[in-house]
Amino acid sequence: MTYKILIAVVFLVYCNGIKAQHMQQAVVPKWLSNVKIDGKLDEWAELKYEKQNNLWFALANSDKYLYLAIKRDKNLSKVDRGGINFTLSTDKKDKISFTYPVLLSSKPDFDVIRPQGISIIPDSIISVYNEHGIKAALVKETGVNGLVYNIEFAIPLKLIRENLPDYDNQVLHYAIILNGSSNTKAAALLMSSSIEAPTPELREKVIDLYTRTEFKGTYNMVRKPE
Repeated sequence: MTYKILIAVVFLVYCNGIKAQHMQQAVVPKWLSNVKIDGKLDEWAELKYEKQNNLWFALANSDKYLYLAIKRDKNLSKVDRGGINFTLSTDKKDKISFTYPVLLSSKPDFDVIRPQGISIIPDSIISVYNEHGIKAALVKETGVNGLVYNIEFAIPLKLIRENLPDYDNQVLHYAIILNGSSNTKAAALLMSSSIEAPTPELREKVIDLYTRTEFKGTYNMVRKPE
C-alpha cells in the first residue's frame, strides 16, 4: 500500500466514525390529498431547507397517507450509495422505517424500497409497486447548479397504526437519515489521487459522502379541512 493510500484510508476511517448531531426540526403540518407519487413534487408549494442533511423537505398528510417530499442537489452519490431512511416512531421504542433507493449490486435501484418493522412484511426489499400501499419515487432534473434529485414517499396510515401500537393518531416522531457510503476502499483510491493537496471541495464532498447524517422532528397530523 502506498503512503498516499495509507493516509487516505486513515482519513476515511476517521470520517466514517463521524455521526452528525441530531437536529430537531420544526415543520408546519399540511393537508394534501390526491398526491401522485411520481417524484415531480408538483403538489408541494414550499420545501424547508435542512442544513444537517443538505436538502429541502416537507411533510404532509391526508386521511390515508403520510407524505414526505425531498429535494437534494449536492453530492447525490450519498443518496445513491446509502439511500434515504425515513423512520417513524412514538414515545415508545417501537419504530418503523423505509429506505429508498436501495443499493443493489453496487448500483442504486430506484424501483425497490426497504421497509423495516412492518409485521406483515419481512425485513426485506419490495417493489415500489406493491400491494401494501407503500410508495416511493425519484425524478432526476437539471437545476441551476447541476443534477437534482426529487424524491417522494407515501406511507399508509393504516400500516403506521398497525405497527406502532402507541400511536395516538395525532403525533409522530420522524427521522430522516442519510447513511452515505461504507465503501472506504473506493474513497481511499479517490483521495489518494489528490492527497498531496486535496481541494476544499473534494474534502467536503468525501466527508459528507462517508458521514452518517440525520435530523429528527415531530409531526402533528392535520385534520381534513371542512
